[in-house]
Amino acid sequence: MTGETARRLADDASITPVLVDDKGGILHVGRSSRSVPGRLRKALNLRDRHCVSPGCTTPPELCVPHHRLHWADGGRTVLPNLELRCDVHHGRLHPENHRFRQSRAP
Repeated sequence: MTGETARRLADDASITPVLVDDKGGILHVGRSSRSVPGRLRKALNLRDRHCVSPGCTTPPELCVPHHRLHWADGGRTVLPNLELRCDVHHGRLHPENHRFRQSRAP
């Protein structure tokens, strides 16, 4: 599996990466969740008020939280690293992930 394929799958999954040595000993256990807790989402909605893309006024309830520094790259799920993006503008930031999701849709 390529790194990009793993990144796309991880975007939709709850995966806990575990790094092991050649004998199976655990060296490191990574993070398993990138979801935004309810209270943090409320704060994000109040701060951003709509999609942060220039000129976009899509209301917060129709937006998704976006990690400025991608979660897979170590970005934390904290208010300074999050912003609201509507589906259209979020898709422009991650076109490869949105094509993948669409191809899986029934």
